Amino acid sequence: LKGVLLGMMDDFLAVCQRHRLTVMMRSGTLLGAARHKGFIPWDDDLDFMMPREDYDRFLEVFDREMGQAYVVQTPRTEPNACFGFMKIRRKGTAFVEVETAGLPIHKGLFLDVFPLENAPASRTGRFFHGIACMLLKQITTATALYRYPSAPMKVLRRHSGKLNRLLAMREGLGFLFSFFSVGWWNRATENLCARYRHRPSHFLVAPYGGKGYFGEVYPREVFFPTVLLP
Repeated sequence: LKGVLLGMMDDFLAVCQRHRLTVMMRSGTLLGAARHKGFIPWDDDLDFMMPREDYDRFLEVFDREMGQAYVVQTPRTEPNACFGFMKIRRKGTAFVEVETAGLPIHKGLFLDVFPLENAPASRTGRFFHGIACMLLKQITTATALYRYPSAPMKVLRRHSGKLNRLLAMREGLGFLFSFFSVGWWNRATENLCARYRHRPSHFLVAPYGGKGYFGEVYPREVFFPTVLLP
């Protein structure tokens, strides 16, 4: 598994290098590279992030550069892939995640690539933008859960009352907002998260990051200039 992922990473980074696109490791991938010179022992995925401008440019060249061996998932290319961020999946492989097992999407081995967005300059602006982004993300994933239930998750919820109650609430939310498709909500979320793409800002945010919008906002100098690890 890790060998295949490293090969996928090499292919991805080669494209970024050819087109002079900025890409950065993040989360456990960065920690593993810096501390372990590879994967964290308990980790089995690879996470990257790209400034929105480079992220969009990569999507423009994807089909020509990687389309023969890979599938790219974004709200535009595969609307039911409700992650919001980009997943690059290897054709001819399979990797099914419990939460998204019911989605009618390609389910190959993947790299995660998060867009790094401009955030509003003011604290008040970031507050309202963050609340709105998180709300739309919840609606998108809840609608996906309602429309495309996961069979493995059904098994797990039988053994956990807490999980069952949580999923029941999310399914209820999904039912309320299922008047639009998963793809519609997915694209609406991406548009909102990228709303400030043409407005230079001192703050950047990875709105789909695991710490949530407010845990992913940092001053620009945290990311730039980038550093090449030995």
